[in-house]
Amino acid sequence: DTYLADPKATDQLEDTLLALGRADDPSVVPKLLPLLSHASANIRVAAAEAISRLGEPALCESLMPLLASKSLQEKLIVAAALDRWKPDACYKSIVGRLEVEPDVPVRAYLYAAMSTMGGESALPALRVFLKTPNQFYQAVVVDSIGLIGSKKGLNMLRALLQDANLNTVAH
Repeated sequence: DTYLADPKATDQLEDTLLALGRADDPSVVPKLLPLLSHASANIRVAAAEAISRLGEPALCESLMPLLASKSLQEKLIVAAALDRWKPDACYKSIVGRLEVEPDVPVRAYLYAAMSTMGGESALPALRVFLKTPNQFYQAVVVDSIGLIGSKKGLNMLRALLQDANLNTVAH
């Protein structure tokens, strides 16, 4: 509250938010939620980071609008927080965001989160994303399928190879 009242204290507020995220006190989360719409991108991402460390998984939906930012840095930090948090409550929202997300590094974090949360059940959605003509998108999807580590995923990748030899290793 102290730094929030002073518009010139954004650095102190950002530092405070980073510390709060590591303080293991979920009671502060309700005060963090309004900061997701702060004028400063640094404050928004620091609040998102703290919420991802302290909040209940259902609060992940409050972070999703930040992925529509024009700032790549803001989107990357939020996507990385979602990947670390892996909130099952946002699985469908993450898949939906991947349908429109143009930035490969952001997609990589979201694919990784999706793969870890969904496991083999994420393979049908990843198969759809694998059909993109963009080779960079394909590379991060292949990596995410590898994170799942299942024979079903490996067979899916083998089927895409021109030489589907069982000795071929994809990755």
